[in-house]
Amino acid sequence: GVNALNQMIDDWDWMVHDVSEYPNGGTRSKTLDVMYQKIQMLLRAKDVLATKTSADTYVTALRPLHSILRYCLYEHTPKTDSCGGYDFQGLLTIIKFMAKVDAEQFAARDSSGNLPLHLILGHRHSGTPASDALAGMIRTVLDAHPL
Repeated sequence: GVNALNQMIDDWDWMVHDVSEYPNGGTRSKTLDVMYQKIQMLLRAKDVLATKTSADTYVTALRPLHSILRYCLYEHTPKTDSCGGYDFQGLLTIIKFMAKVDAEQFAARDSSGNLPLHLILGHRHSGTPASDALAGMIRTVLDAHPL
């Protein structure tokens, strides 16, 4: 089955237009804020359970961008599109939203000293159509925080 975090990431694909208008989208912008808070809570719970750290330690140790990149690179099973390929639009929309909400995450290092770009480039591609998504993630990260 599909877990709640997986479902929420995939459901962001229909919010591309709303993200482009954020934060001036009125009610739709408020909906994005609520959805983002839910994703942050799910990521926090996943990370706290996986690392067996306290929730207080998590706040200072990890950022949502690092967490969602790790999740999507190593655990997320994306839905398939109409052509039988993988649909990463929801993930890319969330990352673009993160760039608008908290662009500082894109320049922040995790506890291992990695920038978000390091996580993406260090990922060992397994030969799936995920390469298009990885390229999209790199473009989004670089757009949010040019080197």
